[in-house]
Amino acid sequence: LIDPRTAPSLPYFQENAQVIIGDTYPNISQVRAWKVKPREIVHPLHVQFGDLAILRGYTILDGPHGDTILLLYWEPLSQTENEFSVLLHVNAQPEAPPIAVFDHGVANGTISTTLWPTETIIRDPVPLPNSLSGDFLISIGWYPTNTPEKLLPLNDAELEQIYHGRFVIQMQFQSAP
Repeated sequence: LIDPRTAPSLPYFQENAQVIIGDTYPNISQVRAWKVKPREIVHPLHVQFGDLAILRGYTILDGPHGDTILLLYWEPLSQTENEFSVLLHVNAQPEAPPIAVFDHGVANGTISTTLWPTETIIRDPVPLPNSLSGDFLISIGWYPTNTPEKLLPLNDAELEQIYHGRFVIQMQFQSAP
């Protein structure tokens, strides 16, 4: 649905802003300027995955229905010949099978790694359901979309030895009231 009163501004927003999926109520889109300001990233990181991308950090947002939005910030280093997907698994314990899997294309599949712009930072919002409650480990990695068993290595040898292609952050989820 496009509102005829705002339709003329749509091309401007498509060219100059990124839609943040899941961060607002249904049928309402939040847009942010493409340029990410450093203060926007609440938990800054520098984790490089092969020659594909650097995870610059993450921010946790409250979603519209008591859910959580994990907003990842990626700095693309190169475009790929074939499409890559983000691995995002929720684990209750280290080395345990994931209790939830949220593998996805960048920005809800709207940004292709075959075409994404380098020398910028891209927001990648991941809605996480309000059914999660407690402390969890979030494993993040990259793999060629057609071969999910081939994770890109972390460039930091010490991190790679620990995580084997999956960088882990710890999050606490509160159940919705």
